[in-house]
Amino acid sequence: MDDFLTTLHNSLSPFEPSDHPLFEWLKNNLTTKNLREIANSDDGYMQDECFTVLTDFMGQGIVPPDKTPPLEMLILTQCSEPNDPELPEEMRYNAHIERLFACYLLLRVGVDNPKGLYAEQERLICMVESALYIDSSIPDAVLRFTCWYIDKLYCSGAIKFITELPLLVLGVIILTLTTQSASKCEETLPNLIQLLHWLDQAVAESSSMEVDNWPWILRHSSGNIKKDLWQYIAKKSLNNPPFGLSLPLKQSLLEISNLLTQDTFST
Repeated sequence: MDDFLTTLHNSLSPFEPSDHPLFEWLKNNLTTKNLREIANSDDGYMQDECFTVLTDFMGQGIVPPDKTPPLEMLILTQCSEPNDPELPEEMRYNAHIERLFACYLLLRVGVDNPKGLYAEQERLICMVESALYIDSSIPDAVLRFTCWYIDKLYCSGAIKFITELPLLVLGVIILTLTTQSASKCEETLPNLIQLLHWLDQAVAESSSMEVDNWPWILRHSSGNIKKDLWQYIAKKSLNNPPFGLSLPLKQSLLEISNLLTQDTFST
């Protein structure tokens, strides 16, 4: 396992893992109104206290140790529906920014407290979807944050269980396709896809569930996430990369995409 984590660390290094670019983008684009909306997401419960914690975080980049992050409000914002067709475009845009921030802060809190971490995959996939919607400059910052997050928690050994890791690696693959050049994709993606296969098999073998074909964890986990999110992202990023790729790489991506967008998920 140590050899695998070293390989994973080396595979992420070319993307320059960092949480700083995404934090800076959020700091420059989140408005007071956005923070008020998040703080008010639980029907106004502890709205002022939550707003203070959120504004302190945006000012310092850390959650003060003497203050508790408003987890309930952040989770409610994460579970929002920014793609609701009845929302006007401006409201949809702001809802995506708020959801992106909520997912980012929930994951940041998890880095400081790995024992309390859960639902990583849902947060990542919501973050990726919102990043792809908001602006073409954001996915690269989310890519670097995701790589930083994996390196900080998994490659360091802070988290021993790897059940969530396949979907985090999948997020890196999707973000690489949307942010990197064709040559960078050809250089980095084959190794990431190989790691994804290895991870999937390792997770499947450690479970008590019958395994017929890969990717077990992707199909199993997808049943717990809004399927339309998976389908949207898979079709947008895996089926139709924005540039020419070699045939073997295209085939590998299509294999993942086809299994993600099945109507039913075997377990």
